[in-house]
Amino acid sequence: SYESQKTPPVQSMQDSEPDLSTYSNDIRGFRAIQPKTSTTKVLSRKERWSDEEDWEPVSKKRVLKAKGYNNIEQRSIVPQKNNAFQTAKSLYLDQSNAEFDPYAEDESPGKWSDEEDWDPTIKQQIIEAKKHHDPHHLNTIPQVSSTDDIELTEEQTHVLDLVLKSRENVFYTGSAGTGKSILLKKIINEVKKLYGPENVAVTAPTGIAAINVGGMTIHSFSGIGTGDDKAENLLKKIKRRSLIRDRWKSIKVLVIDEISMLDGILFDKLEYIAREIRRNQKPFGDIQIIITGDFYQLPPVSKTGECKFCFQVDSWQRVVKHSLQLTRIFRQRDDELISMLNEMRHGGNLSSQSMALIKRLQIAPKYPPDGILPTELYARNDSVNRANQSHLARITHKAQKYIAEDYALQNDSVQLQTLRKSCLAYDTLEIKRDAQVMLIKNLTKDLVNGSRGIVIGFYDVQKNSYYYNGEEENLPPHTELYPIVRFTNAIEKVIYKEAWTLEGVGGIELARRTQIPLVLAWAISIHKSQGQTLERVKVDLGRVFEKGQAYVALSRATSADSLQVLNFRQDLVMAHKKVAEYYTSLTSLV
Repeated sequence: SYESQKTPPVQSMQDSEPDLSTYSNDIRGFRAIQPKTSTTKVLSRKERWSDEEDWEPVSKKRVLKAKGYNNIEQRSIVPQKNNAFQTAKSLYLDQSNAEFDPYAEDESPGKWSDEEDWDPTIKQQIIEAKKHHDPHHLNTIPQVSSTDDIELTEEQTHVLDLVLKSRENVFYTGSAGTGKSILLKKIINEVKKLYGPENVAVTAPTGIAAINVGGMTIHSFSGIGTGDDKAENLLKKIKRRSLIRDRWKSIKVLVIDEISMLDGILFDKLEYIAREIRRNQKPFGDIQIIITGDFYQLPPVSKTGECKFCFQVDSWQRVVKHSLQLTRIFRQRDDELISMLNEMRHGGNLSSQSMALIKRLQIAPKYPPDGILPTELYARNDSVNRANQSHLARITHKAQKYIAEDYALQNDSVQLQTLRKSCLAYDTLEIKRDAQVMLIKNLTKDLVNGSRGIVIGFYDVQKNSYYYNGEEENLPPHTELYPIVRFTNAIEKVIYKEAWTLEGVGGIELARRTQIPLVLAWAISIHKSQGQTLERVKVDLGRVFEKGQAYVALSRATSADSLQVLNFRQDLVMAHKKVAEYYTSLTSLV
């Protein structure tokens, strides 16, 4: 039924009552919205709503009327300020195509229906969420703790001073163990204090890398999509979207992590877009640019063969005023591993000590009997898929299958094929309870592309029921169960179908795929792992094909005691000649 589809999502709660403001950016969190024309309250995430006795019952007639405005062809719906009824309509529209915008204000109607009007399963859902909360399995995302007590080295302090005191554009780099991540956390914390969090954009080229620094992908931030079009066309697209346009105009600092994976041609386009939108011909439109990463790691993925490193393009020379290399290696838990990784970084033959370590790493570590499996890393996606399917087959629970729904304007097979090649969503997704999965679409501020978790059950929309044992019998025919996922940040959420689209000139939708935005994630590609720190990792180097790939894979581990390496060969240790030449020109901080 319509009402059951609007049940707030399951979410782990620390308090005995739900903090309704956490649902302010999730349309499925709204059940019965009072479309008052007098006020529209804007909540911050720390605010709570008024006491329950102040809430007003909603008119079911108005809810149905709002539902009547549903238009699946509408692609970008922005709740209107100062008009609560329009806001109510917007929140009930099918927004599967709308892009999540973490920079947007929380905007919600000021009233909910009386609590007694809520479906009785809501309270039970909260109880279930608390019951399934397991801190040993949830808190696996690296937490960005306070950086106030971090003692920086002389090298790191110099970089920080260039950013904060001189307010210069800076690129800093370094090998494994030189404190790049610690310094970046400190920089992000300090520039947010200086300019305000809303004026600092933290980005990375991939979803997983962006999660690690508490940011978003550079593609999502900039509004360029895949960025394949000409810069002039991308600019026109952005100008039509007020949220993206205003974001470009308002930010003061842009942070880009894992710079090696960003195509230099795309860097050129972003620099041009920034100048044009801000009507400021200074580099990047006078946005302060802070860049970090290691070009010895994975290069950008090229679809056309035209890919360049960022340091090879013209705009890099104009934008980056200081290029600095951290050289001091901090004392690690495993100095032997750090030494080997730095040898691999530069390519060439490994020392006898490093080869001896590689030999020992072929043996699987003895992990505690806690059931947590090491993350498996492979060079190619087909190897990743085989490993994930093998793990899925070992689970005895009943499988749920989801087949993608594809649409093309005028049945254009070429456009549909183009979309399928670029879309991460499976043609057919098969998952079970206890499956490890990864989200492949931005849903909320805390659940974004790259978020990982475990399927803990399924939700029946028709019955408005949650099934946690995964073995339900006597379900009505054609019942579709939606997966409930417990993510690593402790959030539990029903995952509904989402849409991926291919646009033409003027924003016309040429093709669309609708599917559950999840993929299996016992194993991931080495490319997706860049930027990750993995407590337990198993690396198969058998099909490594790219320079820097072996180095990236092994450097994900925190120690040799938690690392297994299979199919190592000396010829897999490769470094790019152009990168080596570039690094000879960098300033070392001593």
